[in-house]
Parts: sequence; structure tokens; C-alpha cells
Amino acid sequence: MCLDIEHDDPAELSDDGYDLITLRLVFPFLHDRTRVLDTLAARLRVGGALVVITPVVATTPEERRHIALDEEEISLLAEGWSQVERLDAKGLAVLVLRHPARDFTAVEKSRPEPQSVVGVCAVVTDGSGCVLLGRSTRGMWELPGGRVEAGESFQAAAVRELAGIGDAHLLTVLHDDRADVRRLSAVVRISAWAGRLVLPEPHRFRRWEWHDLHALSALGVLFAPTAHALEAVWPGVLRGLPPVHSYAHASTPPVVGGEPAEAVRMRQEMAERVIAGGWAPSDAVEDALRTVPRHRFTPESPLRTAYDDDLAIVSSRDAARHPSRLRCRAAAARHLPTHTGHGRLHRPDPLSGHTTPQ
Repeated sequence: MCLDIEHDDPAELSDDGYDLITLRLVFPFLHDRTRVLDTLAARLRVGGALVVITPVVATTPEERRHIALDEEEISLLAEGWSQVERLDAKGLAVLVLRHPARDFTAVEKSRPEPQSVVGVCAVVTDGSGCVLLGRSTRGMWELPGGRVEAGESFQAAAVRELAGIGDAHLLTVLHDDRADVRRLSAVVRISAWAGRLVLPEPHRFRRWEWHDLHALSALGVLFAPTAHALEAVWPGVLRGLPPVHSYAHASTPPVVGGEPAEAVRMRQEMAERVIAGGWAPSDAVEDALRTVPRHRFTPESPLRTAYDDDLAIVSSRDAARHPSRLRCRAAAARHLPTHTGHGRLHRPDPLSGHTTPQ
């Protein structure tokens, strides 16, 4: 066989696995080295070995060092294997790798140099749709909120000094520059507040008041992030503001393009098995089976699991009541046309906090 080990579908390789896989004088030419090693490790039988034979920088002439590995690359190559044996033969490093045991550890870099400030603007309305603003000791109107404390979420920071609040929804994150500091302002929407107006920080605020939206443009001095947050919730209420970057909080992630050939093949094979079994009751369901990239929705699962037509994956809360596989297929088939072809788009209503069909 002649296969591109980085890009071709490995279906032609033996499903029974291998006792020995050898990479001789090839590893420095691979681009996705870790991914290739993981793919090959998955095809080793129990006790099998993967052997990498490669030149090393220390014993390679300078003009040919691009085809050799340095000690850091060799250490990275050996990561994730329970048993690593290294031999040296005439300037070549021979690495014998057994028992793959890949894991991960999250670590931190050194403390970064502060370059930005992060704050929250809580846009709170009462039952009449009026918005809450505080008159600060700096002589301007500001929204509730402030800086985000260590370990605090945007929503938690927004409601820290408010009592009796309802749901807090992150709408967008605004980014602008204040002198030489990057400023990030999270806009959190609170539409069901039934608390009592108090002055928790009299050194910062003189009083709190409810304001009509149509009167905001006549209030005088507004704190810049407050003005941008109000404009983000109600576009057009404050015109003429300087530009600001806005990163809306998306409820659905963007479509990810491209997929490996192995996924395409497995999806087509799964679709044919399901259709042949009579579990696809319509053309819309057949089309969905052939085109929806299931592995995107289960990134923690290998391709073989994502495209297993005889495997019902249930959530932990449903673990106590496993449905039958056939019933799962039938239920999924009934619902697929609705979700793929006749779904309804919902947009948040800024006043109620609920969603309305569009």
C-alpha cells in the first residue's frame, strides 16, 4: 500500500492492529507529528511497539539539521508513552515506544503583564421598562456593576451588589481603548429585579434612579462604558458615540468547515446501514444522515463512536432510564426533519428577557 500517513483515510490498514510500526528517517518531515503518533498508537496491539529512527541535531552537519530532531523535539516525541527506550546507532536516535498513555495537564505561564481592565455593566429594568442608573461622586451617570473580582463570572459581578434579582444574561462584550489600556466591558441584562434601592457604596454614588429610555439622550454626562452598554441593548437610544468593538454572546457556535476523509466514509457507511434497516422514514432524514457531521457534536468521542449506528449515547441525568436502541432510532428519525429543515429562530427580547419566534 502507498498512503499519505498525514492525510489519507487509514481504512486500508488492518483493523486487527500491528505488533510493530517503524518510522525510519521520516519523522522530521511530518507536520502534524503528535496527531500522526496518536493515530499510529491507536493501531498498536497490546504490548506492541512503535519505533522511531531519526538523525539528531547534535551529530548532524549544520546544512542538514533540518532533517534531524533536537533534544526538545525528542522529549516531546516520547511524551504520552508509559515505556520509552532510547538507543544510539551511528548518529541516529532509535526510540522504542510502548504502552501509549496520553493525558493532559493544564498549567499556567508566568504572571502576565497587565494590559487591560475588565468590568461589567448591568442593564437593569423595572416592570415599566425604565433603566436603573446611579449618580456617581464623579459627576456622571453610571450603570450598576464594576470590576470583575478574582474567580468571579460576568453575571456574578453584575449582581454582586443587587438583591432580589432574576436571571442575568450576558449579551455582549465591548472592547475599546482608554489611553494605553485595553478596556473590556461585559454587558449583562437583568430584566426581573424586585430589590430595594440602597447606597452600598456612598463614597462612589450619591443616589440611584430609574430613567425612561427616551430620556437617556438628555441626561447630560454619562460614563462612556455605560453609554456603550445602553446603546448595545437598545440601538439608536444614544447616537453619535465613538466606535467600539462588540462581541455578541452567541447561543450557537459557527459552523466549522472541513473534515477528515475517514469521517466522510464512516458517515456514509452509517447512513447506508440505517437506511437499509428501514429507520429513515423520509428523504429529509436520509439527507441529514448523509450530511450532518455528527463528530462535531461529540468532540470527546472518537469517530468510530460518533458514527456507530447501534450506540445510543445518553446524558448522565438520563442514565437511569436507557431507552432501547430501536426506539432511539425511531425517535431521532421523527425529530430530524423538524430540527434540520423546519426549525425556528429565536431572538432575545431586551425588555422581557424571554425569546420570541422570528
